[in-house]
Amino acid sequence: MTPAFDEGSLLYFEHVSRYFFASQFVKSKAVLDLACGSGYGTYLLFKAGAKKVVGVDLSKQAITYAQKHYKTKDTSFKVCDALNLPFTNSLFDIVVSFETIEHLQNQQAFIKEVKRELKNNGLLILSTPNRRVYPKGNLFHTKELDAAQLERLLKTNFKNVRILYQNNVFANQILEETSLKIAPLKNKIFPDWPNLSLKAKRLFNLPPNKNLYVIALASDSSLPEITQGLSLFKPGEPDKITEKINYLSSEVSVKSRQLNEIRSSRGWKLISFFHNLRIKIPILKKL
Repeated sequence: MTPAFDEGSLLYFEHVSRYFFASQFVKSKAVLDLACGSGYGTYLLFKAGAKKVVGVDLSKQAITYAQKHYKTKDTSFKVCDALNLPFTNSLFDIVVSFETIEHLQNQQAFIKEVKRELKNNGLLILSTPNRRVYPKGNLFHTKELDAAQLERLLKTNFKNVRILYQNNVFANQILEETSLKIAPLKNKIFPDWPNLSLKAKRLFNLPPNKNLYVIALASDSSLPEITQGLSLFKPGEPDKITEKINYLSSEVSVKSRQLNEIRSSRGWKLISFFHNLRIKIPILKKL
């Protein structure tokens, strides 16, 4: 994800929301942004008050871009493998790793390498797609996890683990499981909650295992207090969301017209007649 190209897209909102969430923990900390991609998140963590942030990624192209656009005196970027990090033990207060672990086969080795880099009371902030609901078929994903699997994996390496869930509703939310079930929270955010349609309410009542992403905090020390997130965005210029809505509306109109033409055709009416006849006459169901 590169903001210069993706600003205003759903992908942009999802990624930036995760970094905004992580920003609450980084003030005056040494941070490793593991699988930093184009480097925008590394820079956001630095702007949030981190003492220094190192971004690493396997892609030389991504690191070259990051160095050109986001390098400062307190941010640096390196090409390296997530399973073989080129740093001394216990160097970082916080390791941030978003959408990385699902690309790796040896996930236990990855977590152990992260643990090696963290100070004794260090904090890992990690996210991964929820395999229960995430669309299938991503060729770059080696092994996807659900919340329970991620929690078990982290608990083999860290004393304390907290699981949160990220999803897109009308905005982008990062909430704990208990908050997903509390109506008063919804009333606080949306005073008109009792008057919302049933369809709208269902969007907010997603069970934890129906949320698209899982975010975890893990540490051998006490976990910090968190601020759960509901992110609202004003799209950049040009208004890409409006453009997409207009485009999709146009496509819906075209498809609806085509569907109506099909339904009004003689062939469709004939097929529908025999289909309904087959349903009504039991002996014909076997044909």
